[in-house]
Amino acid sequence: MFNQNKNNKIMSFDRHTLTPNLMFKASPTSNPIIYFYNFALFFLVNTK
Repeated sequence: MFNQNKNNKIMSFDRHTLTPNLMFKASPTSNPIIYFYNFALFFLVNTK
């Protein structure tokens, strides 16, 4: 259940869900791929 909720938050492209709070949850040490993916999405969405 927890993983499903986490994945739904990660896959959300909404501007308000891609906050630093989400990046802190997916810390670089625990899951670097998700962390950098979120950072790239956050950067692309905010620079458009």
